[in-house]
Amino acid sequence: HRAIIEAVVSCGTAASRDGALDGLLTTIGDAIAGTPTLGGLVDWIEIGPASFETLAIEGAAPLKGATIPLTLHYATSSPLS
Repeated sequence: HRAIIEAVVSCGTAASRDGALDGLLTTIGDAIAGTPTLGGLVDWIEIGPASFETLAIEGAAPLKGATIPLTLHYATSSPLS
């Protein structure tokens, strides 16, 4: 099964946005590494490379975001499960 995590931050400067997003991605990575089976719901999680984007917002600080693709590996008796 594939899933996508979308992480978005908004801070004043480009450097602060980069730092905030790096911190958020580290937290997400640590959470997945700490529970790679989601408490037994999957056999393991495979994390793909993040893709990054900065979105300009008129009259506000830009948003910096990342999408992180995940592949959730598990066995089931039904292909629709």
